[in-house]
Amino acid sequence: RNYGIKKSNGEYIMFIDSDDYIELNMVEKMMNSLVSNKVDIVRCNNFVEEKTNYVESYYLKNKLVNKIDTNIISDIITSKLLTYCCVLLVKKDVLLKTNLFNVDLKIYEDRVFYLELFLKAKNVYFMQDVLYHYVTNNNGCTKSNKNITRHLFDTINGWKIINDILKKENYNDLIIILNTKYLYMIIGYLFASYKYNTKKFKEIYNKVI
Repeated sequence: RNYGIKKSNGEYIMFIDSDDYIELNMVEKMMNSLVSNKVDIVRCNNFVEEKTNYVESYYLKNKLVNKIDTNIISDIITSKLLTYCCVLLVKKDVLLKTNLFNVDLKIYEDRVFYLELFLKAKNVYFMQDVLYHYVTNNNGCTKSNKNITRHLFDTINGWKIINDILKKENYNDLIIILNTKYLYMIIGYLFASYKYNTKKFKEIYNKVI
């Protein structure tokens, strides 16, 4: 993604993962919304395709947010606002104000990117339209039990980065919320690590503690 961003010539950026697909009018609809509402970011809803198909939505109705406030930042770090980058259309000049995608993170690079992006944006338009189709892959890197240890340390690293961003932007009240959520996640990964890597659990535990 970082390579594509740097090589792009257009004024706007959109991402599509190779195993997903979009509605034929997705780009047109999102572009029209961005221009007509004069915003930095447009976000649509998405359809998840797995054994039980369902729609994931943040706002059920169209909503213009003229100021990125504490509520949205809180929703990003707590996952109430799911950080799928492929449901965004973004002005390139706003996107380039971020540190782009952290290549050292395997799972949480999208959440860190979302947080930085929304902190740099002046406004955002949330579309009720379901325009993106996310096709799940149970064998993918975020689903595989073989990568529990990697997930654990990735969570810790992502937690540290988000914590630093919140401190820098003076969102100190949200750090308690962040710490609570991530401690629960880390404990969950430790239990999973014990289940799937019992022999190496002590070594993993000592590294975490």
